[in-house]
Amino acid sequence: MSGNSIRGFPTGTFSHGIFIGDVAATADVTIVSEDATTTVDEDVQTTTQPAVAAVTIENQTSNGTTVVVQSVTLPEGGFVVVHDVRGMMGGGRAGERGRDQPRHDVYGVSEFLEPGTHENVTVELDDPLNDSQRVVAVAHRDPNGNQSFDFLRSNRTADRPYMQQGSNRPVHDFAFVTVEQTNQTETTTAEETSLTSIESGSQTADIQVRIDLQTGEVKVA
Repeated sequence: MSGNSIRGFPTGTFSHGIFIGDVAATADVTIVSEDATTTVDEDVQTTTQPAVAAVTIENQTSNGTTVVVQSVTLPEGGFVVVHDVRGMMGGGRAGERGRDQPRHDVYGVSEFLEPGTHENVTVELDDPLNDSQRVVAVAHRDPNGNQSFDFLRSNRTADRPYMQQGSNRPVHDFAFVTVEQTNQTETTTAEETSLTSIESGSQTADIQVRIDLQTGEVKVA
């Protein structure tokens, strides 16, 4: 309330009421000075849903030295690693890991990837694939921020995989990689030999002509 009707009254909050017989109605009234300003403190919070780690790898053909990961999302940055598929299926050294944790066999590791989503990431394989097989791509963290993959040298205690929400399974995806065999043509003949018949009068003589395919030298025997 303000204006002439409250002039002379002190500022503050007061209770007032109307009483009619046994019936009463009361309320609180706050009186402020005419030059007072009211400030509304609005605490506006913007909530951003954190990105969820994810990886997608598709069946592909390779020469065995690289594998392409179609998409990987790393909320805090890290690496995408191509593991031996047996590490996710219960193979490897008994007692060293859980059933769903990749073992030490790592074919290749990407370069450090900044936080966010990356597409068509080519992973160079330090241990090339000799045969067509399934592989597993796993999203790994880099919690110490040194941008170096320390998973193997730390006996799997550093740079561990991102885990699926509400699960103890790593963020991963499987794919079958078809390895193309390089056709190699070997030259087994160093020279070409031909048999030529020469007639002289009533006699016929056979001679051998040898041509060295590397030097072009011609020999007659």
